[in-house]
Amino acid sequence: MSPRRRNRAGSGAERGAAASSKLWLMAYGPSGLERDGPIVHQRLEGFECGGVVAWIHVTGLGSREVIDAVAERFGVHPVAVEDIVAAHERPKSEVYGDKLFVVLRFPERTPSGFEVHQLSFVFGKGFIVSFSEVDVPRIEQLRHRIRGDHGRVRHAGPDFVAHALIDGAVDQAVAVVDAVEDDLQDLEDDILEGRTAHVVPDLLKLRRQLLRIRRALVPLGDAVRELMSEARGLLGEDILPHLRDVLDHIAQTVDRVEQFRDFEQGLIQLVVSSDSARMNETMKVLTIISTIFIPLSFIASVYGMNFDPDASPWNMPELRSTWGYPAVLGVMALVGAILLGWFWRKGWLSRGLVQQPPPGFEGATPESVRGDPNESKAP
Repeated sequence: MSPRRRNRAGSGAERGAAASSKLWLMAYGPSGLERDGPIVHQRLEGFECGGVVAWIHVTGLGSREVIDAVAERFGVHPVAVEDIVAAHERPKSEVYGDKLFVVLRFPERTPSGFEVHQLSFVFGKGFIVSFSEVDVPRIEQLRHRIRGDHGRVRHAGPDFVAHALIDGAVDQAVAVVDAVEDDLQDLEDDILEGRTAHVVPDLLKLRRQLLRIRRALVPLGDAVRELMSEARGLLGEDILPHLRDVLDHIAQTVDRVEQFRDFEQGLIQLVVSSDSARMNETMKVLTIISTIFIPLSFIASVYGMNFDPDASPWNMPELRSTWGYPAVLGVMALVGAILLGWFWRKGWLSRGLVQQPPPGFEGATPESVRGDPNESKAP
């Protein structure tokens, strides 16, 4: 977690299209709120935390001047500033002297799937500064808890706000995974009801979503473990049990993601098996029809050779018979009936093939892969 040098030429300029930066200051303590509202970065110069916790949240990363001013006021390392304005940083935690820097990825469900937004924060003695690309609902929820003095947050230090933000990222990921579970259940129902035209593209979309969630959670678990092992001087002892609980939630959610990825692969196999079974059923029907008409076509072709019965008594004398035509039709009908009866006895005319799940997929449902919440492994 030591600071690393890197070349990020133009990283700030790449954020030019981002929203302009807006600041919100909340200063609070056990006795109540001292400040709660927007603030311009120039006024931070004379602000002193005193005996309260100061939480400054910056929404929008388009104003590099504002971000640099906030970073300078609270002593944020320049390398951390570059990570803050970077678009797609990997979740991580780093210690810079007496300050701790953390990058999170917040999944957010949308009508088309979900989006992942970056949220980063720096905290030290008596303050925490957080940065986000867009408005994050968890931020306002946490402010509401502070205003209403709900829970411990107003009586704790900035490390508790840091824990609440990390826990919020995990909760958001859990909500997205729950939505993916519902989508998988709906797709499974569509497969079993024969509506498979849209299933494979939707499953591939869900696979990409699960992969993105995993990419957000696995490094977050690593960051929390590093946080607990290397930043104990910046964290209160009462925060460590909460971080261990967050680790458990991360591990359980990653387990569910892995199991849902297996379940999704099984659904694709089920679609292929279902389509193959329907194709086999169609081929069976066509084969039966063709097999029945092979002898009938042979009989019809024999009597279509147009030999003249007057030229020889051996040239199809039955053509002159009164019952010749009905007899041939009767023979053809009898041959067809015999073949149909034989196919029936063989069981080839049975309808409604039973759909069998792929090997290893028997009895699997999204609910069955939740697993025991008390059994988890580290991501």
